[in-house]
Amino acid sequence: MAPAPSIDLDVIIESLAAAEIARNFALASFTLNLWDIIICLDKEIQYFWTGAWTVSRVLYLWNRYVSPFLQILVLICFFHPSLSDKSCENGIKACFAINVIALATIQLVLVLRIWYLFPRSRTIRAMCIFSFVTCTILSAIFVGESFPFFRSIQIDIPGVRKMGCAIPAPVNLWRLFIPPLVLHTVLFVFTTVRALRTPNLFQEAPLMRRILRDGGIFYFVVIVVVGLTAVFSFFTNKPKINIPAIYSGTLLCLCSIAISRLMLSIQSVADRLGFNESWILNNVELSRVVWRKGSHDGEIIVEVDPGDPIELTNVHENRICDSPTDTTDHGHGGHRVASPYETENDVESGEGQKGNSKSGGLAVRVTRLGYLDDPHSGPRSPLPDW
Repeated sequence: MAPAPSIDLDVIIESLAAAEIARNFALASFTLNLWDIIICLDKEIQYFWTGAWTVSRVLYLWNRYVSPFLQILVLICFFHPSLSDKSCENGIKACFAINVIALATIQLVLVLRIWYLFPRSRTIRAMCIFSFVTCTILSAIFVGESFPFFRSIQIDIPGVRKMGCAIPAPVNLWRLFIPPLVLHTVLFVFTTVRALRTPNLFQEAPLMRRILRDGGIFYFVVIVVVGLTAVFSFFTNKPKINIPAIYSGTLLCLCSIAISRLMLSIQSVADRLGFNESWILNNVELSRVVWRKGSHDGEIIVEVDPGDPIELTNVHENRICDSPTDTTDHGHGGHRVASPYETENDVESGEGQKGNSKSGGLAVRVTRLGYLDDPHSGPRSPLPDW
């Protein structure tokens, strides 16, 4: 191993003060993450600890628990009194490698979200995948290039007790935070475009309004945190700013909490309305109709203008009822309740819900009897599992 660089005493003292700040940030981040896990544990058990293994479940659990694991490793590097130089260097390298993987998981969740918001736009889907892959590769390259500069130094000052590792931050590590910042900005632009293309949908549909609202809050948190981290890591001559931003793990903690809350929020709305999450995020039928939640669980009311040239097909009058056993008209006053999921040609909302609705089926009220089936929408694609 190359000899440790010589550092002035004033720089060492300032670095020790910066390390103490970073240590406090790391401890606070771990506490915040643990507190958030505890207060959300009931919903987490309900939505993600049981049921079939899906992409959504795997990503949530990985994102949720890799962050506290990383923070424990960071705290060991900060507080262990007798780590060797080699152990310190390997520990810090492991922290940054895990950080890249964890951030890639968070970004993948958002890319999948955009993927299902644009079911017919191959261009936007391709741009999302390309941006994600490019961001992940660049982050891995930048971290790998910084590994040779993670070198532990010995601090031997009378009256100063050694605590944790002493590894100055590489001068070019700020580049690590630029690709995530660019990617999250691109994804936020796509979300905004989706909202602007169907403004009435987000005004009338509670599900999509929740997705847009929570997504906007999440992007705000991520852009602020990633942006500040990138800026602070650039100040290599100011250890009290640079070291806490790079070594504390606060970036991953806040992003992990935000994406966990986003996924829990979507799942809670899906559970309350009797849908599953794949139907919400697929959003094919939501993009074509104006609807709102009905008065019963698992019921949505579709508003159809009598002059609207939308064709209604796939209707059998003996299937128009309020329940699977009730075929009477209960006087909905121009609205009738349709019981879906009975033909292979039903709309995606029905296909995605066979056997999944807690109320026994999704009830759809329309102003004319039947399901909405737009002949100009093109061939239907199978639903994803997330």
